[in-house]
This record gives sequence, structure tokens and C-alpha cells, in this order.
Amino acid sequence: MDSLPEDTFFKPRLQSVEIKGPGALIHGSSLPGFRLQVTCRKREEFPPHRPGMEPKRIMGEIVAWVVEGQEELWLWRQGLTLSLDFHKKEGEAHLAEARDWHNVLRITYFHLLLEQQGLLLHASGIVHGGEAYVFPGLSGAGKTTIVKHSPGMIVLSDEMVAVQLSSKGTPTMAFGTPFFGDWGKPGEKIVAPLKGLFFPCKAKKNRLVPLSPRETLTRLLPCVFTYTKCRPRLDKLFDLTAELAGRLPGFALHFRPGQDFWKVIDGD
Repeated sequence: MDSLPEDTFFKPRLQSVEIKGPGALIHGSSLPGFRLQVTCRKREEFPPHRPGMEPKRIMGEIVAWVVEGQEELWLWRQGLTLSLDFHKKEGEAHLAEARDWHNVLRITYFHLLLEQQGLLLHASGIVHGGEAYVFPGLSGAGKTTIVKHSPGMIVLSDEMVAVQLSSKGTPTMAFGTPFFGDWGKPGEKIVAPLKGLFFPCKAKKNRLVPLSPRETLTRLLPCVFTYTKCRPRLDKLFDLTAELAGRLPGFALHFRPGQDFWKVIDGD
């Protein structure tokens, strides 16, 4: 189970939720997930953060307090606390608002994927002809536009796509996730071999420009979600990103809104 029904979210009860990473979608997989104990609290009931916690800042503003080591993660901000024990695969989440459940999922997915040689990408994803096409990009790049102009195709997400690298000689896989942007719908719970990385850029003319592995890596790095400050995990994250950029073809996709951009992708 990867989601909590919002109509029951604020009922004062404990819910036990098992979060399985996208890699569990592979047939026959027995990859472990995290067993979380989830409770709802009022904001005023949250305890103060632990002494000695490191502040996490965005644009200079403290948005959370974090303790992270090889064996555990502990995050606090007003209205949300999350602890993960990486050895026991257990944790606790306390939430004041239903919308914070996706924040818990994102962080937990990130750590599950990283353990399973996987990455969580800021990207949209489409399954077309049995293969996954991933479109990494930051806000405004056109990820949701790609989804809206791909009717009849399977949507992995318009916001976050998971990928998993396997041993050399076997396909890199892409997975649907429950996360979404302006599309307003979760991705399909499906897995498909990854065809390539297509970095969208809105233009007046459809054009596909091949990228070198170095160019692909440069464009891909800002699109990799990073919910860690632990040096070994950061090193692994970079190594996986570099390997992904070297394994798969990368392209700059200059496109105009409309279904005909698929013609240049398909080589028609």
C-alpha cells in the first residue's frame, strides 16, 4: 500500500503502511520495503526538534531539521516528522496534513530506490510501443505538456519517474510512480525497459538533437532528486547518474505542443 485514503486520514488512529519501492513491480521480485507506523496529530502536538539536528535550508530559509547516518534518518519540521531505520526497514511518520503524505512517500521511495540501484527523476514518462520514454526537466520544461499530447499512451508520471539500473547487458527499467504535477493523476503502476532520455524544450519546430554522454549527464544531474546529505549515499547517487547517462542515448527534444513531436522521436 503506497497511499492513505484522504477521507479517513484525519481519523485519530494508527495506520500501519508498507511502502514497496518501484523495483517490487518486477515480476518475481522479493525486494523488502519499509513498514511505517503512521499517525495524525495536530500541529500544536508536535514536539520540538532534537538537539544537535542539522538545519536544511532552501534559499537561505530553514525548512526542516535533519539527522542522518548510515543506519537512520530523522526529519522534523512543523507538521511532519519522519524516522527511517535502514537496517530494520522500519519507521514512523507523524503528519498534521494529508498532503504531507506524498512528502513521506518521496523520501522513502528515494532511499528504497538508492538501495536497489535506482534513481528518482524529476521527469515525465510515457510507455510507447512497449518501451519507456523519459523526459527529464525542471519546472516549465514541458513535462506535463508531453503527457497531455500523448493520448492513448501509458503515463508513468508527469512529475517523477523512477529508474533502476541492473547489471550490464540487461535493460534499465523505468517505473510509474504515484506522484503527479499539473496532470493531476498518479502514474500507472507499470514497469517497462527504458528507451532513452529526452530533455524537452518548447520550440516552434520539432527537432531531436543527439547528446554526448557528458552532455546528457550535465542535463540529468539537476533532475535527480536528492533526499540525503550522507556522503556515501551522495557518492552512490552521482555514480548511478553517471552510469545512466553513459548507458542510454540522450537527446534534446525541441518540440511544439501537438502529437506530431512523436514523429521525430520515432524517426518518421
